[in-house]
Amino acid sequence: MKKIILISALLFSFNGWSLSEYRPYDETADAHQDIAEAVKLAKKSDKHILLEMGGNWCPDCRTLGAYLAREDIKAWLDDRFILVPVDVGEWDK
Repeated sequence: MKKIILISALLFSFNGWSLSEYRPYDETADAHQDIAEAVKLAKKSDKHILLEMGGNWCPDCRTLGAYLAREDIKAWLDDRFILVPVDVGEWDK
C-alpha cells in the first residue's frame, strides 16, 4: 500500500512539475492587435474566433493551454476556429 501511495505521489508531482515550465501565454503580446488580426483572418476564412484567456501564473490555464496544444485537439480547432491566446496578467492588466 505504501508503494502505491508513493508511486501515485511521484506521478502527480511529475505532472505538476512538467506543467510548471509550460507558458502558453505571451506576456508581451498586444491582445488588441492579436484580436484585430484574428477578426480579419476569421472574415477571410469564414471561421469563428475562440479567445483563450488565461495567465501563466494559473495552473488551470496552463493545463488548458497544454490540452489545446495537443496535436489532435489543435488540428480540430484549426479547422473551425481562429484561436487567440490572451494573457490576462496577474494584477497588472
